[in-house]
Amino acid sequence: MDIRRVRTWEWLTGLGGVVLLVSLFLPWYSVGGESANAWDWFTVVDVIIAIAALCAMALPIVTAFQRTAAVPQALSSTIVWILAVAAVLAVIRLLNPPADGVSRDAGVWIAAIAALSLIAFDVKSMRDKHFPSSMRPRLDIETIPAPTADGTRRDMQ
Repeated sequence: MDIRRVRTWEWLTGLGGVVLLVSLFLPWYSVGGESANAWDWFTVVDVIIAIAALCAMALPIVTAFQRTAAVPQALSSTIVWILAVAAVLAVIRLLNPPADGVSRDAGVWIAAIAALSLIAFDVKSMRDKHFPSSMRPRLDIETIPAPTADGTRRDMQ
């Protein structure tokens, strides 16, 4: 494992996944002074958002363990669809509360913003072609001196 392999956008994707997962435990809606988090209000939406958050958090971990950029690139291009579904669900839950008379709390706002930013971070991660120096192959090339005018080699004596 080498954390020097993880690029900026992969770090941000992982951090966004942590924020999205934490937002599921914050109050999303309140009714009559009683507030409840996403786990209390939903049955499937919260699980899909949690899976998206865990996938986003896995991206920097997978990058740190891989020696090439191919696997993290493939993972980021795969999870973008999961993140898109989670973003759509979070925005729908923000715009359309589950019942009348329900007010939105901080959790639903944080989840919607985190889910939308995860898509942007993941797309930037896919497009980032910069490879950290620890991912570049290390080639030590030994040079030999040029032959003399009569054709003899200087390195063989």
